[in-house]
Amino acid sequence: MKNKLPMFALYALGFLIAAGTVNAAAYCQTGSGIGFKVIGVNWGTANHTVSAGPGNMDVPLTVTLQTYNSACNLFNVQGTLQLGGSLTNFNGSSISNDYVQELTSSQLFSMVFYLNIANDTAAGPNTVLSYPLYIAWNYTNSTIRDTQQINLGIPLRGSSDLSYSTPNPALPGGKLYNFTLEVSNAGTGYLSDISTNIEPTSGVSILSQPQEISSLSPGSSKNVTVYFYVGPSSTGSPITLNLDSHYLNPYGYNTSETKELGLYVVPSSQGAVAVSASNQTLLAGLIDPENIILTNNGTDTITNVTILLTPSSGLSLIDSDGFKAFQSILPGQSVAFPVKLYVQPSSSADVASLGATLTYVDNGQSESTGRSISFLTPSYINFTEVNNVLLPSVPVPGSIFSLTSTLNNLGSGDAYGASVMPEPPSGFKIVGSNTTFIGNIAVGSPTSFTVSFDISTSVKPGSYKIPVILSYTNNLNQKISRTLNYTVDVGAYSSGAAGGNNSAHIYTSGGQTATVQRRGGGGGLLLLIAIVVVILIAAYYLYRKRSKRNKANR
Repeated sequence: MKNKLPMFALYALGFLIAAGTVNAAAYCQTGSGIGFKVIGVNWGTANHTVSAGPGNMDVPLTVTLQTYNSACNLFNVQGTLQLGGSLTNFNGSSISNDYVQELTSSQLFSMVFYLNIANDTAAGPNTVLSYPLYIAWNYTNSTIRDTQQINLGIPLRGSSDLSYSTPNPALPGGKLYNFTLEVSNAGTGYLSDISTNIEPTSGVSILSQPQEISSLSPGSSKNVTVYFYVGPSSTGSPITLNLDSHYLNPYGYNTSETKELGLYVVPSSQGAVAVSASNQTLLAGLIDPENIILTNNGTDTITNVTILLTPSSGLSLIDSDGFKAFQSILPGQSVAFPVKLYVQPSSSADVASLGATLTYVDNGQSESTGRSISFLTPSYINFTEVNNVLLPSVPVPGSIFSLTSTLNNLGSGDAYGASVMPEPPSGFKIVGSNTTFIGNIAVGSPTSFTVSFDISTSVKPGSYKIPVILSYTNNLNQKISRTLNYTVDVGAYSSGAAGGNNSAHIYTSGGQTATVQRRGGGGGLLLLIAIVVVILIAAYYLYRKRSKRNKANR
């Protein structure tokens, strides 16, 4: 009779192995072929791509990966991007980290690294930067930690910066214009399929839209034309053209932007010389640099041109007596000279005016005439964050936390009807109303608001950015919005059952390290192994006893 273990002992051993108590990690160890492959790399987050280029700071880079050949779950997965040269971590270091608590077989997941891009980095349609990405992980109930190196290719095609300008912002009213717009790419990447739509505004009728532009290389510009009519009722007033732009950014993503172009309508009967300013808006309480522009709209050269500027009440000329002389101005030529203007914050007027007395000689005839330049004077509103408080300071998945921010208005005018609207990342839910009303925020009066969020249990430990849109109106009832960015570090649970594997999860923000310490697990495993050994020994002696009894019976 062959020596065999009793069936109940084999069943017990198999049950313990199946339950994972006898080194279940043996099936998920080094050499088993488990690894990671890169599915995609893009600048921005999963919900919002961005156009990144040289000089950009704190830009999110999202790397999408997938596990393969994994028959079990992986824990404490850490991605470490080794940087240097063109790319550094957002805090200037050469290492950027992100973490995932647990992964299942063939799971798609993302890691986000916040990076700085050096100013002297070359960018282009085919530019790819190569850096090593190290992925480290643990196996179930095992101290074994594997590491895989992936050579990560990071595209760097440049940033987009589309702008519009015009050579002559002063337009006589009551005329049709075949207006020239200069479209410029001030970014570091190539733009393509650029279309512009101009929305009608009061006193302006758009008769034809600008032509499309197939592409713009970095630092280049092209002219387009728009046919429109300016009514005489707009004479003496600034007008704003609202331009909606659509284009493919350097990374091939559809991008939409809204731009504004300021113009000024002058009387059509003002004579040969037009006077305008480079900008028709002055912020009250700030010194604004301006260019005063003289344009000869006549057919003859004018000579001995002088201009004397006289500011109205509440408006001041800084470091200038307002006098300027030019020897001559050719037909169609514009000349300019700089001035500094200051609007008193206490001025109750929404419009300031600058008088101009002109003298010149046209065809031997001395001319003297007066002009007036009008400016809108919105208050200068400047918010600074005095204090930010998170309760708790390091929230965990499945919990609710609150953010209290105190703002101080250091500008020259009050902000009216202020409100905030958070735009939380995926996994964060606003508790209560999406919009929190603050009210009026006076100059020098710190004001606080509080918003609360519920963190989903699916959120992984790490650092998350929460944009909050602050909206308010100024003294001209113009709605203004700006984005406040807050950072929250989400920690991990401290969990465990008595007598089992108690885990203390420690998370450190700022791109440092997430570690997992295990206590008591090794002793429990040794105890189980000892029980199995006792069962095997008992089975062996039982078998010997039965064998002797059988021989005696024979």
